[in-house]
Amino acid sequence: MTTIAILAPGLLGASLAAASKASGLCERVQVWARREETRRQCAEQAWCDSCSSTIEGAVSGADLVWVCAPVGAISRLVAMAAPHLKPDAIVSDVGSTKERLVMECERALEGRAVFVGSHPMAGSERSGLSNADVNLYAGKPCFVTPSQGCDERAVKRIEKFWEGLGMRVTRIDAREHDRIVACISHLPHVVAATLASKVAEMGGVGWREYVGSGLMDTTRVAAGSTPMWMDILQHNREEILPMLRGIIEGLEHVRIHLEQGRFEAVEQVLESGKQFRESLD
Repeated sequence: MTTIAILAPGLLGASLAAASKASGLCERVQVWARREETRRQCAEQAWCDSCSSTIEGAVSGADLVWVCAPVGAISRLVAMAAPHLKPDAIVSDVGSTKERLVMECERALEGRAVFVGSHPMAGSERSGLSNADVNLYAGKPCFVTPSQGCDERAVKRIEKFWEGLGMRVTRIDAREHDRIVACISHLPHVVAATLASKVAEMGGVGWREYVGSGLMDTTRVAAGSTPMWMDILQHNREEILPMLRGIIEGLEHVRIHLEQGRFEAVEQVLESGKQFRESLD
């Protein structure tokens, strides 16, 4: 009987628990939540078999432990869980930065259990347990980022778990992962948030009634949790900064082309963007 523990059951953790039960990947789900209100909500869910106020209670006897907290809290929770884990337990996470996190978590678990980094590329601008979705992970990509020398059996078990939820799994080096997501995930959030902030600054409340689908689609991700994104930006700052410099340079080129009347150059940028966006559908 496979037992999983979910530490911090927000959107990702609760969705993972629900999907794991629905897919038959586990028979038992044990949860730890910091807030009493969240524990009460969990206790009402069909996928939750027990909900503890202590990490020890949640991870006791668990085969797989999923840490679903914001990236700034993951290694601390792993360290707190370490003394209470089964010797053959496997610990993973859902954090969107990896290089620093994998090193910290392996250090916390040394001699106690195996850590295998994970990053399912799934989520929503909505957060919290109440927005959990049993289909959140289905059909989405997922990175698995083991360190060199990580136990191959544990890595394959984590890969098969995500595949069992319908995810498309890629095994990748943690540093390369951080570089990729800086471009395809973290940069878009910063750009969307900056655009929304600038529109609010220039137009104020009075422009909101004129906003159409273009601005809504472009800035959708800006509605994500600010504390969560601050954690991500701090953890992956070294990879995000070059991406920001690149987008600033690209915008500056467009500005200069428009200023100097080089409309063919602007058209090339628009067409290149159009083609890439169409390739994603």
